[in-house]
Amino acid sequence: RALMSEASDNRLKVLSVRYQVSAAQREADLLRAKQDELARANTRLAALNLDLAAADAQKSRLVVELERQTREDSLTGVANRRRLDQRLRDEYDRAVRYGRPLTVAIADLDHFKQVNDRWTHATGDAVLKAIANLLVREVRHTDLVARYGGEEFVLVLLETGPEAARTACEKVRAAIEKHDWSGIAPGLAITVSIGWCADTSLAGPDAMLGAADAAMYRAKAAGRNRVAGGREPSE
Repeated sequence: RALMSEASDNRLKVLSVRYQVSAAQREADLLRAKQDELARANTRLAALNLDLAAADAQKSRLVVELERQTREDSLTGVANRRRLDQRLRDEYDRAVRYGRPLTVAIADLDHFKQVNDRWTHATGDAVLKAIANLLVREVRHTDLVARYGGEEFVLVLLETGPEAARTACEKVRAAIEKHDWSGIAPGLAITVSIGWCADTSLAGPDAMLGAADAAMYRAKAAGRNRVAGGREPSE
């Protein structure tokens, strides 16, 4: 009877051990399953984070591009009319408030329609881009170059009085006349007529633009490829 009881106890112990081992195995399997699921979840989360980062980067690029489009001319890359209006108003107000000189100049390409007619509109676009680059190169980095419309460009020359305005505009005119345009089209020659105004006593920036525009037309009437001054502060 004692032997049977001992054998029974041993069997129970064996069964208990097997049960514990089986339970431990199940717990281990469950833990591995949870760890695998957690790893998959972390992988999905990492992928989502990458997608989110990519979306944020794309959004940032779009915001930068939209901001650029609101202030730059799409063809030439210089300031557009909206940016010109904002900047010119700010600089005019500053010049009036602190009694500082300011010049506004309008440069208009001579016989530009003939460029499109004789060559192509693509040639005309290339000319406009080159003109914009020349203008940016010839003025100071603190000045503003803007496309005013068509073949007209505006220069906002800070801290620039009448004498400096004449010099700056003549420098621009000469640079454009001397530029080698044959790279765009054989036989191509480009000149500009420039009018400027340095009279900040006028009613506002639009009045200065109007005076510069009138001076530009006087330059056209006088034979083109020249510079004409508009109203000066003493006038």
